[in-house]
Amino acid sequence: MIWNTLQRFNNLSKCFLLTLGIVFLAILLHVTSVSYMRKATLDKMEYLKSADSLMLNSADLLLPKPDPAFRTLKNQFSASQKLKDYYEDLGSTYYRNYYVFSTCSIVFVTLLAVAVFLVINAGWNNSPQLIKTFFLVSICISSFYFFLPSVFENRENFALNFKKARSFEQIQMNILAYASQPYAGNVDSLRKELAGNYHQIAENFDLLTIEINPDKLGGNPEEILKSLNSNYVK
Repeated sequence: MIWNTLQRFNNLSKCFLLTLGIVFLAILLHVTSVSYMRKATLDKMEYLKSADSLMLNSADLLLPKPDPAFRTLKNQFSASQKLKDYYEDLGSTYYRNYYVFSTCSIVFVTLLAVAVFLVINAGWNNSPQLIKTFFLVSICISSFYFFLPSVFENRENFALNFKKARSFEQIQMNILAYASQPYAGNVDSLRKELAGNYHQIAENFDLLTIEINPDKLGGNPEEILKSLNSNYVK
């Protein structure tokens, strides 16, 4: 009896260590992917930041500070820049998450395929406890990474936020285009320009929240598990 208890404890310890090992692999892969994508995103965004710097220099030249009306235009330009940065950063975050979740999903779906092969080969009842543990942990982690990009709609939110950023960039372009015209500074045209810019800023600005779409799970989790169980238990 003592021997059976020790053997059972030994098996549970191995299963626990295997679970920890797979979870550690998931954390390591996740952190590595995040680090890589953060650096890659910063490198790519550097080109946009350089373009923003050139546009800011143009605004300094075309919108002289002493004139109150032009100073208001400059404030609109600066506000549009900050809002554009906000949406670009938010869009970059969604893009990084989509890449990280997709990468981890590919790795753990592959591990799940190996686990399924091992379980099918021996049958659920005849499979060692380690293989069962490997199979169940692989299901949990691969499902987590497989469904997250769709549930949090990373791809859609990435596109939406960069579309918002481009809208504020268009406002900046309109301001620079107006300041370049010979009639710039005319009271009526200036009032119309300021009002139009405020309207566009108000129309395009909103604080986006994370929307979770559980419908993207593709079915009832309990039914999915029952289906898996009926397919793999012999």
